[in-house]
Amino acid sequence: MKKFLLIALSLVILLSLMSCKSDSDDQTVNVPDKKFTLNMFTGEGVFLMESGLPFKGGTNLYDVLINIFKERDIPYTDIDGFFTKIGDYENNDEYGWLYEVDNVTASVGVKEYILNGGETVNMFYMNYNDYFSQRGY
Repeated sequence: MKKFLLIALSLVILLSLMSCKSDSDDQTVNVPDKKFTLNMFTGEGVFLMESGLPFKGGTNLYDVLINIFKERDIPYTDIDGFFTKIGDYENNDEYGWLYEVDNVTASVGVKEYILNGGETVNMFYMNYNDYFSQRGY
């Protein structure tokens, strides 16, 4: 009888252990599943131009850009998601970094823009007045 109870108890413990799940079992792996194109221009020409850049769908543009800058050792500074300097190009009263998606001036900041995949993001370091007057604003 003791042998039967010991075997039954062992089976219960074994089944209990097999049904346990770790917290990591429920986490989604952050694997890039989308791609986009990034073009960055300054008054001196092309700063960065790459297509097929991978990212996880539903990620905001800010997080994707930060990863790209870190991977390529591009120094940057930002204030709450607003880039004040990228590389050697620092914003001032006349010049700054602006961006557009699929040739349309963005209406939200990079932290609010959610990438869907397939977009072309153009970033420009240029005179604010020139940028807006060229686009009819």
